[in-house]
Amino acid sequence: MKQIKYFALTSLLIVCLACAGEDSSSSETGDSKNTSTEQVLHDSRIYLTRDGRTTAIIDAALIEKHFGHKETIARGITAHFYDSTGHETSWLTADSGEVIEENNRMTVWGDVEVTSDDGVKLYTEALKWDQDKNRVVNNVYNEIHRGDDILRGYGLETDRNLKEFTLKKQVSGRIRKSPDDSE
Repeated sequence: MKQIKYFALTSLLIVCLACAGEDSSSSETGDSKNTSTEQVLHDSRIYLTRDGRTTAIIDAALIEKHFGHKETIARGITAHFYDSTGHETSWLTADSGEVIEENNRMTVWGDVEVTSDDGVKLYTEALKWDQDKNRVVNNVYNEIHRGDDILRGYGLETDRNLKEFTLKKQVSGRIRKSPDDSE
C-alpha cells in the first residue's frame, strides 16, 4: 500500500511539474511578441555607418533594447569615431547614453570625456551627436583643454573632432602665449 501511495504521489508531482513547464513556456512565447519585452546584452558593440562606411563604433558594458522603441540604452560607454578614410578622429567615454540607430544620433551623459586625435580634450556632463550634421551640442558646463590652454563655458557646438567649437555663455579660460609669439 505504501508503494502505491508513493507511486501515486510521484506521478502527481511529475504531472504537476510538466503542466507548470508547459504554462511557463507558453507564457514566454506570448511575451516575446509583446512590445515591452526587453533585450539585455553585456559587453557589446554597436556600429554606426553612412554610405557603407563605419562612422562610429560604440562599445558598452551593458546595452538594453526595448522592442517597440527606437532608442538603445547603453551603460559604460566607449565610442570611437572615424572619418571617410577610416582614420580614427576622436573617441569618448561616458557613464550612460542612448543611440537611435535609425538616424545615427547619440546622446551621452555622466562624466563625458572626448579626446581628439590631436590631443584636444573635452570634459562635460552631456553631449548630443548628430551624424547627418556632423555636430556635437549641449547646453551644460564644458571644459576644453588644448595643450596648456583651458576654456570653460556653458552650451557647446562643435564638430566631432573638436577642431572648431563655440562656447555660448559664461565663457572664461586661460590661454598661454605660444613660444613662437614675438609679442
